[in-house]
Amino acid sequence: MIAVLKSAFDKLKNFFNKGSEYYLTVYLIINVIWIFLGMFSCNYFRFSYQNLSTSYILFLIFNFIVILFLKIFKKSKFDKIDLCIILLFIFGIISTIFAHDVSVALFGCWKRFEGVFQLFYYYSLMYICSYISNNKYRNVIVNFILISGLINILKFIPINMRGVSHGQGLITHSNFFGSYMVLCMGLSLGKFLYSSKDLKNYIYLVLFLIYYSAMLICNTLSAVVGLMFICLFIFIYFIYSIVKKKINKYDIIRYIVLLVLSIAISICMVLTDKTVLNKDVKKLSMETSEIAKGNFKDSYGTSRMFVWKNTLKVVPKHLLHGVGVDNFYDAFDTPLFRFIKGGDAIEYYDKAHNEYLQKLVTEGIFSLITYLSMLFIIFINSIKKVFKDNESIVIALFLAFIGYLVQAFFNISVIEVAPLFWIICGLLYERKSLK
Repeated sequence: MIAVLKSAFDKLKNFFNKGSEYYLTVYLIINVIWIFLGMFSCNYFRFSYQNLSTSYILFLIFNFIVILFLKIFKKSKFDKIDLCIILLFIFGIISTIFAHDVSVALFGCWKRFEGVFQLFYYYSLMYICSYISNNKYRNVIVNFILISGLINILKFIPINMRGVSHGQGLITHSNFFGSYMVLCMGLSLGKFLYSSKDLKNYIYLVLFLIYYSAMLICNTLSAVVGLMFICLFIFIYFIYSIVKKKINKYDIIRYIVLLVLSIAISICMVLTDKTVLNKDVKKLSMETSEIAKGNFKDSYGTSRMFVWKNTLKVVPKHLLHGVGVDNFYDAFDTPLFRFIKGGDAIEYYDKAHNEYLQKLVTEGIFSLITYLSMLFIIFINSIKKVFKDNESIVIALFLAFIGYLVQAFFNISVIEVAPLFWIICGLLYERKSLK
């Protein structure tokens, strides 16, 4: 009997060692598809946003089962990224225990529904993704994210009672749609610019132009800033390639075609009044200049400066463990609000409109330090591979990574976009300790 059990165990172990990445990839694709189907159902069927959030708890349970099997059957040493993930779990639990409203900390505040269960889903998802080292599988997952992003662009398909003025696809707000497009633009740009000379890779150019057009229509300035930093890195890499003589005529043609078509689309969008981002960029430039002079008006950044200044005032009160996951609304003695529309209406704030500041005030300084440390580890681990290996999938993931991190300074984490970012983080971080 013992011999039979041992034989079965060995077969299962051999299965995980040889075929685990394939099945993990299938599972991750299911997660990507579900995020799209969930938002589709929220818009067209009687499936609420809260239901989507609750479904992540079921995925979280399954994630723990997958992780358990990985730890039992997949040989790997304890990795530094594992320490960060464990600490994020611990600080999330501590923040929930000491939360102003434990129920909100567990399941998220109303209309956001991003509580500690959802955060744990993100963390576990990233951990699973870090076991995918095969570029073939990573490419497949990225392609599914791009396809989902393409189908998500449904601005021109009427959705009952949406009443929206900006493009936002199936996403709940144009700002979050902008975050989604930053991820898709980074991935498609990386695949187009740094893949082989095969003409079929121009499909990624077409995808980028579609995502870029959608970003212009959604009029989200944070997405533009994210794209600017993506382009900045592309420029740096372009100069590096010239210096190292790693660039050829075909590569230069790709850069020129991309630049010309992007400019053409931008001009068309501005002339046809499909976007006002050109005006917003000018306004941002002026505000940045004023901030450099020490002027911090509350109205700057679409009143984000007002939110940030008031949030920083209450940080010392909640420095160690935060006010509780997604408890931003209760971080103040009186809920943070401002008068809008000439004083005829009031807007309350339930997020810091800065993901890093949000983590600081809701989960505490130690959670923020851990999160930033994790991002720094991924960044350093990736930048070495980007300049050394020149693999298109790594560069694509890295572009999406830095684009999202930049726009996160002006945006919030939401359940229809954040899981994709954490998947990208996991795919970008390749475990060197795997055997």
